[in-house]
Amino acid sequence: MIRKNLRQLLVAVALISYSGLHSQVSLYTTDHSFFFPQGEDYFDSAMFGLSLQAYEADAALTADGNAALSSYNIDETRSIDLMLERIALSNNPGEISSLYKTIAQYYFLNKDYRTARSYYEGLNADWLSTSEKEFVDFRIGYCHITEKRFTDALTYFNKARNYNGPHYIDAAYYSGICNYFMNNKEAAIDAFEEVQNATRYRKLIPYYLAQIYFKDGAYDDAIVYAKRKLESGSANASAMHKILGLSYLAKSDYTNALIHLDAYAKQANKLTENEFYQIAITHYNLGQYDESIPFFKELSYQASEIGQVSNYLLGSIYLNKDEQRNAQGAFKQAFKYSFFDDIKSESEFLYYKISAQLGEERAALTGLSQIKPEHPNYSEAQDLLSELILRTKDYAMAIQVIDGMAEKSPKILNSYKTITYDYGILFLTDNNFHSALSYLTISKDVPGDEALDNETSFWLAYGHDQVEDETKSRKALEEYLASGDNTYRFKAMYMQAYNEIEDKEFNNAKATLETSLDVYNIDTDDKALFDDVAVRLADLELLDNNYETAIEYYDLAIENGAAESDYILYQKAIIYGVNNQVLDKLTSLESLIKDYPESSYRDDALFEIGESLLDLKKNNEAYRVYKSLVEEFGDDSEYAPLSYLRQGLISYNQGDIDAALLNYKRCLNLTDNAEQKRQALLAIEEIYVNDIGDPAAYFDFAENVAGFKIDAFKKDSISYYQGFNAYSESKFEAAVSLLGNYLESYDNGFYREEAHYYKAESYVLLKNYKDAFYHYEQLIKNKESQFYNGSLKKAALIAFNYLKDFERSYQLFNAWTGLESELDIEVYESALYSAFVIGAEEGIIKYGEYIANAPEASAQSKATAYFNMGKLFERKEEYEIAIEQFNKVIELSGNSQSAEASFSISRIYFNEEKYDLAEEQAFETTQHASNYPFWVAKSLILIGDIYTIKEDYLNASAAYESVIENFTENPELINAAKTQLEKLNQKIEGSSRIKQDEGIELIQKDSIK
Repeated sequence: MIRKNLRQLLVAVALISYSGLHSQVSLYTTDHSFFFPQGEDYFDSAMFGLSLQAYEADAALTADGNAALSSYNIDETRSIDLMLERIALSNNPGEISSLYKTIAQYYFLNKDYRTARSYYEGLNADWLSTSEKEFVDFRIGYCHITEKRFTDALTYFNKARNYNGPHYIDAAYYSGICNYFMNNKEAAIDAFEEVQNATRYRKLIPYYLAQIYFKDGAYDDAIVYAKRKLESGSANASAMHKILGLSYLAKSDYTNALIHLDAYAKQANKLTENEFYQIAITHYNLGQYDESIPFFKELSYQASEIGQVSNYLLGSIYLNKDEQRNAQGAFKQAFKYSFFDDIKSESEFLYYKISAQLGEERAALTGLSQIKPEHPNYSEAQDLLSELILRTKDYAMAIQVIDGMAEKSPKILNSYKTITYDYGILFLTDNNFHSALSYLTISKDVPGDEALDNETSFWLAYGHDQVEDETKSRKALEEYLASGDNTYRFKAMYMQAYNEIEDKEFNNAKATLETSLDVYNIDTDDKALFDDVAVRLADLELLDNNYETAIEYYDLAIENGAAESDYILYQKAIIYGVNNQVLDKLTSLESLIKDYPESSYRDDALFEIGESLLDLKKNNEAYRVYKSLVEEFGDDSEYAPLSYLRQGLISYNQGDIDAALLNYKRCLNLTDNAEQKRQALLAIEEIYVNDIGDPAAYFDFAENVAGFKIDAFKKDSISYYQGFNAYSESKFEAAVSLLGNYLESYDNGFYREEAHYYKAESYVLLKNYKDAFYHYEQLIKNKESQFYNGSLKKAALIAFNYLKDFERSYQLFNAWTGLESELDIEVYESALYSAFVIGAEEGIIKYGEYIANAPEASAQSKATAYFNMGKLFERKEEYEIAIEQFNKVIELSGNSQSAEASFSISRIYFNEEKYDLAEEQAFETTQHASNYPFWVAKSLILIGDIYTIKEDYLNASAAYESVIENFTENPELINAAKTQLEKLNQKIEGSSRIKQDEGIELIQKDSIK
């Protein structure tokens, strides 16, 4: 507001004449007599921001009381400091009193009642008006009552009432509250009746009057009063229902109590913890267990005595209803708290017991093993633990539990021996040989079952063989064979024989194989291995030139329906040929051609038929066979060059020089074999020089068509054969060096392909697979090479088994399977695995379907095929087909793929929002895949997600917590479960219908249990 003297000055200035004003310009501009508003002007106009700015511009006025009040009015945090600073500097009692009131008001409005009270109490009453004294006394009383200092509060409320001012009704009401809590029954009633018609308290007073009767134990009076108020319609119906319910509850009249408590609950958006429990326990006492469940569940997450008791009762209800899953979740919540030790102990035991019954073995094993001897259920827990250890497939946890035992009884040690053996076998089925060997070794070292030790020796031999530790494999195999155990004797002898063959101990191998035939058990041993024994014996007899015995073994294999029957017929034919039994040879070869038209030996057989006819001097028939071989298999056949060479010889002997020359040239053009080239070139030389008499034509052909000079050829040949001879004499390191020298010296050498091939073979025998692969790769660049097929197969196996280059192995297996129609199933399995690793969809389906439909494929191979196809279709979101594939995996297998397949089905159902099916399948995984904890934990997290969606928060929490507590070996899964649990807790907090007790404003907690 503009000050009076300045306003008069401005009026006077306005009255000055124009000329007079003009003459005063310099005076005003030099004296600076213009009006500028001061801080107090802004303050008076309630412009507190500008006021504070103006005060701060003048340092001398910064501590002015109005500056502090300006700061307060714009809600600055420093305002209190400014006011206190002003109080310290001021000598004006009125100003100090005003500032004290403002500070007290600040703290009161911010609900810091204790601090507010200290400032109100510091006021000088001499500087307060009567109305201000009433206001301050009421405020001090209110501050006391918030601290439940009812005696002090009553003193101030009574003082405020004495003024009979505007706060009289409020002071009377709160004096009634004080007397109520001080158990001054009559005084409370007097005060409440005095204000019962006041608008703001009309609904509350009947509630407190009824509560007084209730609190005094006069339940009948409370009931009569509350009913009268309820019937009159003038009372707070919700509050009256509550008093009636509690009063009936106190009288154990549960039926009437429930009527009113339910009515109260329906009218309230939220209830206190005590109120939920009262309704729940009333239903419970009436035997209305299903009706009590929703109210007990509201209390599941209360970290209180009521929360613990509610969860225990809830678990008991579910247990009686045979709803074990729900009971498990409730008991888990109950044993989190320690308010009642007996409830905690029993709930803990019941949780672990139910977990065992539900197949959640990890939780049961962990929990039961931690129950101490002083626990009331210790004895039963130990019995359950022993039983669980013996039946569980969660070997890792069972082993951990036993390892953690301070003392191990003989029974437990024997179980430990069995478990470590089973775990080792499980790793074997998953081809995890190093882990398998570790646990099998542990089992072998534990004293106990000798029969199990014998079997362990066999599997140790097998495992060491797979990791190519020949020394340990042989030692374990010898231990097994010396044990006298017959369970795996046939397989053991089979393995031993192959070891002996690898070491070129052929006589020992033959003796071992012969003995293995005697111990073969048709009911338990693999027929394919028996067939292989017969064939290998025949091959070994063949090495010793025991042709008749070899044929007997080949015949045995044929009679047994061996898968290699076409190979056997071919081998027999070769034997007959060696024995000059040409007709028998022809008979065997013709049987092969007739009985096995798709045999991979068909071209071999045709060629040998031609050779036999040639031996019988049936040249024309032989010529036709050679010709038909080339016509059927084309120039790509490895026998095409030799067939042309034979046709050339036959034509020459029959005098058809032109036909002979043509066939020799065809041979020379096709073959990569140095000897065949030499024979063809010599024959061509003879025809040109001796028969045609044109050596110039021969030289021209040799240099311009064949591309070499005779002298160079001779040098080339000598250099190559040095390396080849070293290979033939098993001097593989020398062969590698000499053949390498040849390849470096002869860029266009006549024997380059032979050098690459035998150098690769030498590297393989030296187990240098990387360098071997390089040379095989050089050979498969030329599909016409005689070494193409063999190099392709070996390169594929090296890329797959040793280099782990699955991109390349897939390419090579694709080429290999394109060469032959009938291959060992292992080839298709390797091709499928390669396709799966690199994500080649076409290959996954192609090889997966082949293996799934192959009669010779094992159940496990088919399971793997279905698994890979299932994963593919899941990625493609073709879920129906994926589920079909995964179900077949589960039918055929029990390994990790089966566990993952089961989980994948539940995940698909979840993604399709088929939550019931997803839940059922996830539980199926937890129960039947306990030996694969990773998938159990993944399933539990998914179960938690399903329950969260279904708003079954109790069981959702239990699922997440089970992962966090019991699967600590996998931090990634632990973090995933924790993340989901945090989200769940936020949902629980947001959806909770529990409200905090409202202290003195509402009814006091009752004490009925």
